[in-house]
Amino acid sequence: MRKRIGVFMGEVVAEYQQLALQEIFRKAAELNYDVFVFCNFGSYGDNVLYAEGEKEMMHLPDPSMLDGIIVGEDVLDIEGMACALEDYLKAYAKCPIVYLRTPKEDLYNVRIENMKIMEEVTRHFVVDHGFRDICFMTGKKEYADA
Repeated sequence: MRKRIGVFMGEVVAEYQQLALQEIFRKAAELNYDVFVFCNFGSYGDNVLYAEGEKEMMHLPDPSMLDGIIVGEDVLDIEGMACALEDYLKAYAKCPIVYLRTPKEDLYNVRIENMKIMEEVTRHFVVDHGFRDICFMTGKKEYADA
């Protein structure tokens, strides 16, 4: 039987999510694994029931039937969903769980240390090109990679 990887991610039409999923599918095909994506598309408007319905995507699979799980927690975009999903997977999954871009003390995670990279980019602009007027935009402060 082929191995099954479950991916939990929000707003899969966004650029980062598409790129991450392309690589997950590429590697899975190389390894002859099946990939199942469970996604939501975020909160629209003030309808609390809509958000609650979106949260239910985490209950679609039986986590005990998966051989590995990948979670894009920072793009789930439904209040309280990240904690609920983590609790659910810890309770029912019997396989490795890997978080993308979110540090987890007791779980696997894949992160890029952006601080050193941004320092090098800034130094390149200032030293090599003589730039003096630089604008920098980042993501949300609560995200470690921002």
